[in-house]
Amino acid sequence: MNYEASIFPISISDGQEEHIFPLNHLRTAIEYVTGAHVFLVDMEKRHILCSETFQKEYFQQFTAGYYTLDNLYSIIYERDRDKASHLFSTLLRGKAHKRSIDIRLNTHHDEKLSWVSLRCKAVKSHRQETFLVCALIPSTQMPHIDELTQIKNAAAFSRVVKDYIHEKKSFALMLLNISNFSMINYQHSRHYGDTVLINFASYLSNLLSQDEANQCFRTSGNTFALILRDSSPQNINIIYSSIKKHLHLMYNINAAFCSCNYPENASTLEELIQLSDYLLIQARRREINGIVSYDETTENSFSNYRLLQSNLRHSIDNNFRGFYLVYQPYINVQKNKLIGAEALARYTDEQGNAISPEKFIPIIENMKMMCEFGRWIVREAIKALQQFSAIFPDMVVNINISHEQLNDKHLFDYIMNTANEFGVDPSQIELEFTEHFLSKEYTYINSAIEKIHKKGVLIAMDDFGTGYSSLGFLKDINVDIVKIDKIFVKNFMNDEVKKFFLECIISLCKKLKRKTILEGIEHHDEYMAIRSLGIDMVQGYYYSRPRPFESIIDFIKNQHQND
Repeated sequence: MNYEASIFPISISDGQEEHIFPLNHLRTAIEYVTGAHVFLVDMEKRHILCSETFQKEYFQQFTAGYYTLDNLYSIIYERDRDKASHLFSTLLRGKAHKRSIDIRLNTHHDEKLSWVSLRCKAVKSHRQETFLVCALIPSTQMPHIDELTQIKNAAAFSRVVKDYIHEKKSFALMLLNISNFSMINYQHSRHYGDTVLINFASYLSNLLSQDEANQCFRTSGNTFALILRDSSPQNINIIYSSIKKHLHLMYNINAAFCSCNYPENASTLEELIQLSDYLLIQARRREINGIVSYDETTENSFSNYRLLQSNLRHSIDNNFRGFYLVYQPYINVQKNKLIGAEALARYTDEQGNAISPEKFIPIIENMKMMCEFGRWIVREAIKALQQFSAIFPDMVVNINISHEQLNDKHLFDYIMNTANEFGVDPSQIELEFTEHFLSKEYTYINSAIEKIHKKGVLIAMDDFGTGYSSLGFLKDINVDIVKIDKIFVKNFMNDEVKKFFLECIISLCKKLKRKTILEGIEHHDEYMAIRSLGIDMVQGYYYSRPRPFESIIDFIKNQHQND
């Protein structure tokens, strides 16, 4: 019997007259107007009436002339089949007239699962037979599913946590952030990095699926959230150990982990999110071999964190009150003369307490305000450069550009517009990026950087030698300045490996016509030794600490008068 060709009547009443339609015509009409994969289920016979499009998408491996619920169950991920069966039986028994669940499908038997939303509504025929009007909504049309990994996303995470809190369900929240994930993209490719995320998300789903009360989410690029109904320390440690072992064995990478419990550690969604973000910052900062959890020492430090977060938000909302820039000079080694200065952000709260950038920068990042903050830095630095140039026309100001700022696709236009506004030559602006942002995989970033580079803006590569670097990489990137990390300064005169490495970098950069600058010079003997290696520029406390605006003005005047 071919269900697709059969004409089953279904009646619809408007209260005055009964209208009878061929069932397959009604199905086609519904599918057309919804744009989803619609099918009808005869619950008495367990037969499915579906379109040719549906057959090709989901039932391609079946050769039967008609299809049954067993065919549908066979393409549903085995751990989700009971959930689907329970939905159908609930509707059949009349316990509900419509339901929606999220399930995973494996339609090609390739172990790649795809999320869909299964939506069903029960209707009765004139003989009181139960039919279900159903639709499968793919993940691309599901705003709560992460398109890459096919697990739930940040929006779903917020929704689930809200529901749990509303229902007063206790649970543990674990966050994990894969460390140095950009290194994976650089060393291999962006496609490989995506594959790692997809496979890792699948691993998390399988790990937690043993208990349906557990759920996992991808809340941002390389950060995942886990909701665990068993919040005991023993269960947390088992999950943590399993994930850590998997990451090490499969990819040889590490992750920062943190956990907290509801309602013991936080009573609202906002407080829970703030607490977990705070704990993850601590885990990433400490780089410890373990999981950072809420304990008796956390309460006071978390209270201070929330106060600082509130103060920072208030400061930013009030024209960045309390923020200011300092400038650390760097010099031409051979001439022992000032060339430029690096702009560095500082913050003092309303009580007069100086707050370290190591504290306030991660909080601004978590508040998703780094783009706005970055624009303020750009404007303040270029405005100051206008006054520096009046004293020293060749003065250059270095501005750090963070990864978060690169999400601002109008950043480089803003830089050029600001330079025009203050009458600053673009060649006096130096933008500093860490090395992995300049890798070939970042197509948009490199094309945007190249455009602004052609207009005269200088490009500096920071952190060379701290983990991403290879000497061969230098020939592939178009930068003006290579900044060698200060880790190579400490004891380099007594460390032949460090000294040889520095000599190689300096020699190669000279051949490639790249300027070199070494950070962290603090003593006279270090300065003299690095000078003998032919370095172009140095920066460090030996020459000058970071200076406020008024002080750097005096410093430039003194340098200019001595020329």
